Amino acid sequence: MRIRLATKIEIRTVRDHSATQLMSVAILLAGHPEAIADPKRRHFYELLGASTVYYVYVSPVTEIVFLIATWKRSEKFDSLRSCIYDVSRRGFESRV
Repeated sequence: MRIRLATKIEIRTVRDHSATQLMSVAILLAGHPEAIADPKRRHFYELLGASTVYYVYVSPVTEIVFLIATWKRSEKFDSLRSCIYDVSRRGFESRV
């Protein structure tokens, strides 16, 4: 899935994320990043950066992006995430 927002993107942090992290999200969003929708929470996404995953909420009304969390991306995580995604697409309940 790709996220497409208005040309002007406003990004806010819910916690104490650094300006570098906010800028990284802005750069990702400018390039229409690969995003994984959270199957349990509407309008929440994991944005996949080269070495970091950014968990964001996108307001459906204002399109303001809220950075919720970040973590290091790993091959193990990518493999696990793709398995969960495959299972959830087929309608099975996943527990991780």
